[in-house]
Amino acid sequence: RATTPSRPAAQDEIAAAMHTLMSAAEEFVNGVPYVQELDKERNALLEAIAQAQTLLSAEHVAVKRAARTSKPR
Repeated sequence: RATTPSRPAAQDEIAAAMHTLMSAAEEFVNGVPYVQELDKERNALLEAIAQAQTLLSAEHVAVKRAARTSKPR
């Protein structure tokens, strides 16, 4: 992703770290057999993954829109 004045490199690094963490958590949840005793923890992790996906998706859309509107015409 390209950095812009409104999107410093540190934000790109945070987004990349969130994506890596979310992907690892998703892979872990999908790879571990279901155990009823851990259902509460598993559901909490799945909810956190969904929230991260939503944030990353919204951020991606916002970056695309900003890039489109910042081009001189």
